Amino acid sequence: MYKIDEFGCWNWQFGGKGKGNSNLSKYGPYREFYKIYKGSIPKGLVVMHTCDNIKCVNPDHLILGTNADNLHDSSGECQTKKLLAGLVKEKHFSGIRNLYRKRDKLLNTLRGSYAST
Repeated sequence: MYKIDEFGCWNWQFGGKGKGNSNLSKYGPYREFYKIYKGSIPKGLVVMHTCDNIKCVNPDHLILGTNADNLHDSSGECQTKKLLAGLVKEKHFSGIRNLYRKRDKLLNTLRGSYAST
């Protein structure tokens, strides 16, 4: 039915939206998984993926929002922020801070060297 990847996504392995007559096919399997694991979907709300993987049916990756929320979430700016947030892990913060300190030290040295010439 689904395969779990390294990000914890449950990737649906069968046909998706628009194929067949079942609700699972008509609306996308993630909606059905949401209803099974979390409950009904109020009118006017849509199921969104926090992982940005449309094939994912992991209920922990599914949240409710409005169409406007979903459009904003899929915008280029929002996607870039999510990508960067996913790339920079907490374990890397100290290394990044050290690079900035070195950069600042280098810039101050260069400023001092060229200011006197």
